[in-house]
Amino acid sequence: MGVEEQIHADNAASGHPEDGIQLISEMMRQFGRGASQNQVTFWAIGQPRRLVGASDASLFLADSNKGRLVCVHCEGGADITGVELGIEEGVAGHVFHNDVAIIVSRASQNRHHHKKIDNITGFTTQ
Repeated sequence: MGVEEQIHADNAASGHPEDGIQLISEMMRQFGRGASQNQVTFWAIGQPRRLVGASDASLFLADSNKGRLVCVHCEGGADITGVELGIEEGVAGHVFHNDVAIIVSRASQNRHHHKKIDNITGFTTQ
């Protein structure tokens, strides 16, 4: 059995879809078409949102100079690009501070939800 067949067999045996391989393959195609690293990265960030059927997704990165988290990309509801949170504020702060990855089904009901972004945008988080 070849390497590719082994990967397919491992995925089938584990019950995991081949989404990871398809994601990487599509990223390589986009690079081959001349897309920039940011374009490909932002496209890839939206894929998990679509896979789980989430209405919104955002990417916050740490700005070590400010000691803050800054939204660099979002999809869905309100545009919060550029919004800053404290390192431990909100769901993003919880994820960053505790070095965990989470999917939140109802952000407004999560104990780490911070209404600051709702107040800034006028958007009501579900």
